[in-house]
Amino acid sequence: MIFPLESLIEFDDNIYEITYVATRRAEQLAALQASNEIDPKVNIVSEAAKQVFHKEIEYQIASEVF
Repeated sequence: MIFPLESLIEFDDNIYEITYVATRRAEQLAALQASNEIDPKVNIVSEAAKQVFHKEIEYQIASEVF
């Protein structure tokens, strides 16, 4: 999936945050794909990016306390 350049320019959330979230979501989708719960033809990275970018999933990043 390719995002339109205009949509990326107008995106006003933290791009680093959604990149991290998309990476984590891709890991989840890969696990589902490995267990045959989703179609093996699905491009998991593109699907994860689409879900995060279009706010199809909710997420919360917990801060770590040291």
